[in-house]
Amino acid sequence: MSFVGPRPPLREYVERFPVEYSQVLRTRPGVTGLATLIYHAHEDKIMAACPSAEATERAYYRRCLPTKLQLDMIYQRRRTLALDLWIVWNTVMTVIIPNWKRVR
Repeated sequence: MSFVGPRPPLREYVERFPVEYSQVLRTRPGVTGLATLIYHAHEDKIMAACPSAEATERAYYRRCLPTKLQLDMIYQRRRTLALDLWIVWNTVMTVIIPNWKRVR
């Protein structure tokens, strides 16, 4: 595991989206990543609007997972030291200042 890379997926996600995850899993997983930084706040809003556990699961599978997979694939294609440093910087700033604007 590295510090920057796609978050490790749960087995059920890999089984549900095998083609997409076969590509994403070629990249070493990380503690923080592009999808985490860019999509986390939006994902929280989607999940907060769900009235039940079933609705939460449906929303996650239909809306969140596909977007996060797409962001992980973008990271994989455009991975550079500069991008990794940007992700690290924004992760640190988000931890220190919770309202930090991640995407600039």
